[in-house]
Amino acid sequence: MTEHCSSCGRSLGIYQANLYDAQKKCTECLTKDRCHMILSTLPAEDDWEWERLSEFEQTFLPSVRQQFALKGVLSEKQYQVLERLWEKANR
Repeated sequence: MTEHCSSCGRSLGIYQANLYDAQKKCTECLTKDRCHMILSTLPAEDDWEWERLSEFEQTFLPSVRQQFALKGVLSEKQYQVLERLWEKANR
């Protein structure tokens, strides 16, 4: 019996463990969940913390939020930058 992603239904192949959820999910769905979590926890333009972001970060975040809302996916490079921003914010 083949395991399937609980979100999209694709075959999992090698099982991807998800520490936040007992459901089995594929790598793409785990990445999408992580992007959503990061974008929702980083400051928005109306948050007081917004001013602590660099000019690049203040341009980058709204752009990737819009792209993720429209397409549901980010490029690998965008995802890496997003991860760095999240790590910086959570030090």
